[in-house]
Amino acid sequence: MTTHNLKEAEEICDRICIINHGKVLALDETKNLVKRLGDTKSLELQFQQLPKNLDILNHFQFKTHPDAPEITINYNSQQISELLTLVNALDQKALDMKIKEDSLEDVFKHLIGVA
Repeated sequence: MTTHNLKEAEEICDRICIINHGKVLALDETKNLVKRLGDTKSLELQFQQLPKNLDILNHFQFKTHPDAPEITINYNSQQISELLTLVNALDQKALDMKIKEDSLEDVFKHLIGVA
């Protein structure tokens, strides 16, 4: 199957070959590509109000959302314990959380050099 729809390819295909300008950039099982090249995850936390001591998260890349009391924190697998310890130390307790992992599209963008 040849497609530009990476979401569809990720759902349907067992193996993926990523080609850019005729050059094979990656060829592997879909789950291996995403795991090997897409180690960035985001933790989105929702609060009643934003914590005041967000500075304890300074060595993580994070952003607050202007329309809601939410924080999105980027991390990798090696930082999970540290991140959970710091989140627990915030002066507000999280009401909800979502974890987003890199997709095949994120891996593709990384491989071809698109931010």
